[in-house]
Amino acid sequence: MTVAPLGPITALFLLVFSSPLWIDKLIPRILGFIVIGIILLFFNFPDIPEYKYHYQIMSETTLNSFFLVQNGWNFEYGYAIIVLIFSNIVDFEVFYVGLISISLLSYYNFFKSYSKKNRAICFTIFISFFIYYIAFTLRSTIASALIAYA
Repeated sequence: MTVAPLGPITALFLLVFSSPLWIDKLIPRILGFIVIGIILLFFNFPDIPEYKYHYQIMSETTLNSFFLVQNGWNFEYGYAIIVLIFSNIVDFEVFYVGLISISLLSYYNFFKSYSKKNRAICFTIFISFFIYYIAFTLRSTIASALIAYA
């Protein structure tokens, strides 16, 4: 099975390509980022099954057994705590789309703070090159979003 099925890759291309038209308005921006996250759910990224399995295990973990369960994984404690909290609130798919959307918003705000005139085109170019990285390395996505907000 391919990593990028033709339908989702076409929809993602059209959405990212048209982003300068919708990115400057708040509601379309938020909806666009959510749709990008939803489209990425249809891709077959190699690391997502492991993240999803970890998310499922953490949803069944109590705070008392957290460190015991965490020692079996190679995930940072900060990420594991975020997963422990959110896995008891929402499904993995909602977590994934929310994480992608919030990260895209942080990147947009980063570009907006440095270049009000060229923020849309800078964001479009950035996303075009790094969407694959953003979509399947969830721990690095969180870290890079925090750096962009900083």
